[in-house]
Amino acid sequence: MAMATLEQKIASALADDSITSTVLAELITEVEIGIVAADKAAEEEREKALDPIASPDAVKARTALADAEFRRDRLRNVLPRLQQRFSEVEAHERYERWVVDYEQVKAEHDGLVQELRETYPAIEEKLTELLLRIETGDREAKRVNSEKPFDAKEANGDGRWLLETELVARGLDHFRIHDLQIMRDLKLPQFEAGAQLAWPPHRPIDWSSVAPVARHPGADWAAAQKEDNVRRAANEARWAEDEVVRQAENRRAPAP
Repeated sequence: MAMATLEQKIASALADDSITSTVLAELITEVEIGIVAADKAAEEEREKALDPIASPDAVKARTALADAEFRRDRLRNVLPRLQQRFSEVEAHERYERWVVDYEQVKAEHDGLVQELRETYPAIEEKLTELLLRIETGDREAKRVNSEKPFDAKEANGDGRWLLETELVARGLDHFRIHDLQIMRDLKLPQFEAGAQLAWPPHRPIDWSSVAPVARHPGADWAAAQKEDNVRRAANEARWAEDEVVRQAENRRAPAP
């Protein structure tokens, strides 16, 4: 009766589309215990059937042994199907849990996507424009510093000297050799797909700004150096103005 009840539970479990992996796991354990018990019962029937004294009726002994082995073999045969069913149900349950987790993470992911779309282009434009103006301002500061007339007694100790914008903004007086510098080391990709950088921008070589090799000016070195500084500063300022105009035109250009 107990065996029939177990086999009924097995048949019901294999036909139940709503059964859980927990119920199947419990049933598999029950079947494994039943196989051990059935195997023991079959072995006992075998010993009994082979003993003429214990089983004087050979036909009945053979029938009892066959029945015991049959019950054991039926359980052994159905166990792999239960295990396969358990694997399928457990995988389905894991998938359903994953879908819930996926939807939760996707909601946050979609929010980050939208935030990046809205935030990055504005930062890219504003930061690139600022860095270009800082470059121009630092060139002007360098020019002013180079032209300071130290031969005037008022110039010595007056404290008038312009450091790079980044140094002052970051509360530094110099960069160490391994320090990361915003103006030098920053790499800011353009938001649109491609290999272009918003910073530093592409800068074709301005061959007009490349100084030719010239003879040593001799006694007129100071005047020649000043003239060269003025010419270089003018070229750099012209390039910076052109770059600002180009960036502005790119921003105003309609998207393709």
